[in-house]
Amino acid sequence: MKFYLHTRGNIFEYEANSIREAFRKFFLDVKNGKIPVSELGQIILCSNVKNDIDNAVVCRVAPILFALNIIDLDTYRDNVALIAGSDEEFSDGELLLWAENDSSYIFGK
Repeated sequence: MKFYLHTRGNIFEYEANSIREAFRKFFLDVKNGKIPVSELGQIILCSNVKNDIDNAVVCRVAPILFALNIIDLDTYRDNVALIAGSDEEFSDGELLLWAENDSSYIFGK
C-alpha cells in the first residue's frame, strides 16, 4: 500500500504495510541523510490518499528527531516551545517522556 507523508510543502511517497511502517521508513531516511532536516516542519501528516490531509495521521517531528539523536535537548526544547506558542517551561522529564512515547509508537519498544 502507498502512503504519503506531507511536510513543509513536500510530499514523500512510501510503500508500506501500515502508517507506522511508513513513518518508520521516513524517519530512517531522515536519520540516514536521504531527507534533510531542513525540509521538515513541526508536524508530518500521513495518509494513504495523496492529497487527503483532512483524514491524515499527525506526527510531531521534534520528539522523533530527538529520540533518533538527530537534534539535541536544547533544540528539541526550542521546537516544543515554538509549537506550544507560549513561554511555558517543560521539564526535561516531560520532554523525554514525549520523545519516548512518540518514538515507541513508530519504532516500538
